[in-house]
Amino acid sequence: MKKRISIICGSPRKYGNSAYTAELMLKELNEAETCEIELLYISDYDIDPCYGCRECMKLNHCCNQKDDFETVFKRVLNSDITIWAVPVYWFAPPGILKNFIDRTHGYFVNRGMMNGNSAYLINIATDTGFRNSENVMRSWLEWFGVKITGVLDIYATEEIDIKRDSNKIKKVTTFIDKIKREYKIEK
Repeated sequence: MKKRISIICGSPRKYGNSAYTAELMLKELNEAETCEIELLYISDYDIDPCYGCRECMKLNHCCNQKDDFETVFKRVLNSDITIWAVPVYWFAPPGILKNFIDRTHGYFVNRGMMNGNSAYLINIATDTGFRNSENVMRSWLEWFGVKITGVLDIYATEEIDIKRDSNKIKKVTTFIDKIKREYKIEK
């Protein structure tokens, strides 16, 4: 059976460093015949913030069914592996991704519901904040039983920093090779 991999770009920008990194991951992994891969840009979906109504505690899912949250969350749930390309905004994931994370609160009672799934985190920051942002992602994913298998931190400031820096590209491709080896992803 083919592994299902979802690459999630958590940036509000579709032409920045996180998007470039996610697209590079897709290109490198898409050649494999042993997996099905999709790239999701969180910015392509209408995901409202959590309104704190707490109805989810009774329903075991978010009561807001009028946006795209459930569609995206089901795709994440159905992935064997998720790769998160996340820019660091003031020591945390950007608000657009945080809205998605907060909306999973309706599933909070289902601790471990993604046991057996794996995730890789790619944090992209201009200066600092890697650990804080990683802690948000880690605590959220681990609550649901996802094993964080690898983390890559990349410094990048301007929109094309990674694209124009061969050393940064090499860091990303080395990280991709690690994923390929660990999951026996082959052409």
